[in-house]
Amino acid sequence: MPDDSRIVSVPQLTVRLGRYLPPLLLLGLAVHLILPQLATLEQSLQVIKRMALWAVALAVVAQVLSYVGSGFLLRAIVAGSGAQRRL
Repeated sequence: MPDDSRIVSVPQLTVRLGRYLPPLLLLGLAVHLILPQLATLEQSLQVIKRMALWAVALAVVAQVLSYVGSGFLLRAIVAGSGAQRRL
């Protein structure tokens, strides 16, 4: 007759609140802040559709040039500080 009276210890399942609460709070905050912006985004797309194509293209080119200018400015600041970093 086999001995089935062995006691098996099962580890207790614990939920660490400190591990899961901050990401959940950040996710809730992100949803709370981003969802109202979707209506504004849809309105912005409607405005862009009504604009002249040349005006939209000019705005895109201006934004790209702004990013390029920011890159050159950042490179100049790093070079002026004497740091030898490749950007």
